[in-house]
Amino acid sequence: MQAAQRRGGVAFGDGNPSLSEQKLREVSRDIQSRFDRGKTAIETVLSFTEEYLRENGVLDPDFVHEKRGDFAGHVDQLKLRMAIMNGLQKMSRNFDDLHYVGVIQVDTNHVHCHLTMMDYGRGTIMPDGTQKGKLSALDKKNLRRGIDTFLDEKQSVKMMASSVMYDKRNALCYIKAFAHKTMAQQGIPQFFLFCLPENRNHWSANSNRVEMRKPNAIVREFVVDLLQPNIQSPSPMYRKVHESIVQYADTRQKREGLSESDRMKLIRNGEEQVIRDCMNGVYAVLKQIPKERMTVRTPMMDAMSMDYESMAVQAVNDPMMEFGFRLRSYSSRLREHRKLYHRFKDEHEAYERAENKSEEAKALGDHLALERDYQQMLMVKYQHFLTFLPPDEDIEDEFDDLMRQRSRLEKMNQMEQDQSMRRMGQIAADQYGRRVYGIGRGYQIWQMPDVWDRRKAMEQRRLDEATKQFKEHLQDYGMDFDGHGVTRRKLYPFDEVKALDLHHLGYDFPMNVPISKRNADVFIEFANRRYESFQRARDYLERTGQSESVVDLLPTDVRVMKQFADKLAGGQSSLASIRPGQAKKHTGLTVPLGRDYTVDMKAVVRATIEATRSFE
Repeated sequence: MQAAQRRGGVAFGDGNPSLSEQKLREVSRDIQSRFDRGKTAIETVLSFTEEYLRENGVLDPDFVHEKRGDFAGHVDQLKLRMAIMNGLQKMSRNFDDLHYVGVIQVDTNHVHCHLTMMDYGRGTIMPDGTQKGKLSALDKKNLRRGIDTFLDEKQSVKMMASSVMYDKRNALCYIKAFAHKTMAQQGIPQFFLFCLPENRNHWSANSNRVEMRKPNAIVREFVVDLLQPNIQSPSPMYRKVHESIVQYADTRQKREGLSESDRMKLIRNGEEQVIRDCMNGVYAVLKQIPKERMTVRTPMMDAMSMDYESMAVQAVNDPMMEFGFRLRSYSSRLREHRKLYHRFKDEHEAYERAENKSEEAKALGDHLALERDYQQMLMVKYQHFLTFLPPDEDIEDEFDDLMRQRSRLEKMNQMEQDQSMRRMGQIAADQYGRRVYGIGRGYQIWQMPDVWDRRKAMEQRRLDEATKQFKEHLQDYGMDFDGHGVTRRKLYPFDEVKALDLHHLGYDFPMNVPISKRNADVFIEFANRRYESFQRARDYLERTGQSESVVDLLPTDVRVMKQFADKLAGGQSSLASIRPGQAKKHTGLTVPLGRDYTVDMKAVVRATIEATRSFE
């Protein structure tokens, strides 16, 4: 039987969980021939831990691994192959025509799957004209998710043959994972609905009603996050609309002789119009949800849906309310200071790049630098309180991309030391370099050393720039990259920054609290520096006809900080609580989790942006 079967059933590929000897040979020959004609073969290994296989029912529950090769006969190969094929199908959406052959290896101390893949279509073309031969972070993520999804769906097969306690443990883990995922995806519209007043006629971005202040604030934040996903740049769809706003303002200025202040006002009005139109689109989606579906109410939603003043009152005697109040306050302040830090940082960098600056303009540059540092210090302060919050999901992908760039540079250095390449012809050296190091045109090392050195220098510049951007991104979350991994790092000691916003802490305490002389002195010194710097920058802007830009320097906050510093310098030694004495408690209902309305909400925002053509 073995002689007749030969390698039949050993491998799987292209949607077939078990390839015959004949089919395996055909697929292998096809991949080899295409490789010989210039296609790129992607070879990778998937490694599965024993715990993962056991939890997903791929390994016998009673199996005990003791030595190399024990996994043979105890792995559900069909289930594992089908899971991998599902992952590859999900991953293949980013390829033109992906084909693959896989073999599961069970004769070692870990279960592995060896995969050879090739895009028979055009694929992603690299700068050197070859197909890309590595999986991206997105490809890996899709592959993992596809495998996990299949095994999750087949959990019942394992659970039917397991013990009762084993069932309970796995069911609990699955329910928790599902619940967290559902809350993350569907919790936003659920909370929007809970905060809204009962009368749906009041659901409008243009409403000035007290009960619409909080809903409008959080819906606005949702819309702005879609239009401007990060601080540095807007989304592509919004960028085009914003360009049309600026163009309209420029046309009006030229035609009507408007001042720069009037031009900026037109731009701000256009931006606000777009945001409000998108907000009303979100409300239109929420209004379509039948009232009979709104049946959910929880104590935590009662707390988090209250307005800020009411929540501050309730927090005095309610520990959960106090936690929610501080979480909300600190998160909001962290976001605000992070946004302002990046704004002043970008403005200062633009000032430094400007040519032919006058000596007078130095007052503005100095203030932008001071304001940048001040906002960064307060960002660090609130990072201290919120270290338990997870960082941006993009950080993992950025780290993976950085490691790939570093690995590529290291392989280029290894190629230089590989003497065997120098004994090969140009074509053989090129193929060898691609196969062993994943890098083409290795013959340039000895045939065109100047070209090779420029390639290496370019790779080094890309790595240095990517490292710099990654480290800057990590600063937003109180972390740093030490060249090997991500670590926690505080740019400033907490004692140096904790008192820099005393003028904003009246809500933080239910009663008056004393201020130590050391903290008062730190606050007074920085408040005076900030106020004097602001005055010099303001005077420069007014002298040069740029009075409309003074508002961008946060004059109100600077003055409030100075006024409180003067009180402390005059003998005041405590911080007065400004929490109100009475609370207005919001009571409402919302929909249960089960349908993701964010899909419709995002779609209506896109539709609103795409429908925007002009501003008149």
